[in-house]
Amino acid sequence: MNNPWLCVEDFEKSICEYTNSPFCVTVDSCTNAIFLSLIYNKHFNLLKDKKIIVPEQTYISVPMQVKNAGLIPELKPVKWIGFYLLENTNIIDSAQKFEKNMYIPETLQCLSFQFKKHLPIGRGGAVLTDNVNAYMWLLKARHDGRNMYKEFGKIENIDTIGYHCPLLPYEAVKGKELLFNKNLTDENIQGDYTNYKKINKDIFV
Repeated sequence: MNNPWLCVEDFEKSICEYTNSPFCVTVDSCTNAIFLSLIYNKHFNLLKDKKIIVPEQTYISVPMQVKNAGLIPELKPVKWIGFYLLENTNIIDSAQKFEKNMYIPETLQCLSFQFKKHLPIGRGGAVLTDNVNAYMWLLKARHDGRNMYKEFGKIENIDTIGYHCPLLPYEAVKGKELLFNKNLTDENIQGDYTNYKKINKDIFV
């Protein structure tokens, strides 16, 4: 039986070539890319503090995923363009930036493929990393603990808790077509903090 998930792997390799990232793991949204990155940091005790600093002007799901990961979101004024660091982590929210050779070493850099973004698949996201351990964990975590490239249809070898947020094969095919057919420039127009209203801090108390 042919493995349809190899289309996803092929798309991820293309993203790596474009962004100069050693590894890429796609998921169904940037929101879940950030969530899984937080869970990875928490699981392996890589966080500097349970309090994660988030810009008060960003997409509202970001502090929500901090909360959902069992951590404490703290909102503060941050002027950012294209991307920003979630302070006390190595996680970068890069939902508003997608450029050639963009990967920042030693980070988990999260992308968005939502319909308004630079690579408008309609839904989807990814985590870029140069950490092979993070790559192997994320690969399984995003799909119920399975490495679908090597264990298509099998559940016997699951050894870790997983989640259910993979990018689907037909979305990966569309993403690769867009990546090679769309007129992406080396310097894409980037969104910034002014595109967002201040988040109500009271909902996180």
